[in-house]
Amino acid sequence: MRQPESGTRGSDPRGRGCQRSALTSLFTGPAGAWSFGASLAQPIFTGGRFRSEVRLAEARQQTAVLFYEQSIQGAFRSVSDALVAYHKTREFRAQQGLLFRSAEDAARLSQMRYNGGVTGYLEVLTNETNAFSTELGLVQAQVNELLAVVQLYQALGGGWQQ
Repeated sequence: MRQPESGTRGSDPRGRGCQRSALTSLFTGPAGAWSFGASLAQPIFTGGRFRSEVRLAEARQQTAVLFYEQSIQGAFRSVSDALVAYHKTREFRAQQGLLFRSAEDAARLSQMRYNGGVTGYLEVLTNETNAFSTELGLVQAQVNELLAVVQLYQALGGGWQQ
């Protein structure tokens, strides 16, 4: 029987000893550089993931900034609308007040004319009806003005739980 040469097959008659030493030397020497290189390459390949996470965080930040800007613009718009509504209803109420005073004066004058015998009672009734009608309009204008104040108060951040 022939003896195996040293270093080629090892001491195992089936030749497995040599294969084990070849496998263990796979990760030492120049082959170990590949292992080291792979560990350096790993952060390079995960860098894409980090870059994507950064982009995602930046996109979320931009979305939050846009949402914040829209909220602020909406709040300013609400306050502006409420101020305009308040000024309009206040002007309308003032005009209704003038109209009511005129109608009241007309009713008072027609009553004086009736008492003086110059006119009939139908004119007094018509003018008093007009005065009453304009008074109802004035009261409604006052209610609308107060509602506009409430809406302005809510737009400015004051309010209550519903």
